[in-house]
Amino acid sequence: MNAAWGCPIDTDLVGVCLSPDHKTNENFHRTGAFTLSFATASTAAEADFFGLASGKEIKDKLGRVGFHASPSSKANAPVIEEFPFAMVCLLDHEDPETGMVYGKIVEVLAEESCLNADGKFDLDLAQAVCYDSFSHSYRRIGEKVAPAFASGKKFIQGE
Repeated sequence: MNAAWGCPIDTDLVGVCLSPDHKTNENFHRTGAFTLSFATASTAAEADFFGLASGKEIKDKLGRVGFHASPSSKANAPVIEEFPFAMVCLLDHEDPETGMVYGKIVEVLAEESCLNADGKFDLDLAQAVCYDSFSHSYRRIGEKVAPAFASGKKFIQGE
């Protein structure tokens, strides 16, 4: 699926906002699963196309851009081979009022090119992009600026 609006909800739960008339909704209601494949600097145009073109009108969106899909081993959902990292999710629940769809993450896939020397996922190596709603553009996710859950400790009383 291609979604501009999404976020982590918990360590094993993600939420994405989708229009209910998309073919993606039909697919995950039928299968109970979906994958979130993340675009990179080199695949931003293809990801944009996936969001612009309806699967109801263009039957082979992957083929149109020369991409391929393989079945996930953990859920009944495709994994796009040309995106270097993805999350495989089982449909957890949805909120029809907001369009939010929640998925329980059952597998995280990452190519070796996205892993650092310690074998951990590295956003810099992945060249991930995100949607910037202010400028209506895709932005490469940037450099680390401070350690999370640590840099603000200096403001806690007594530390």
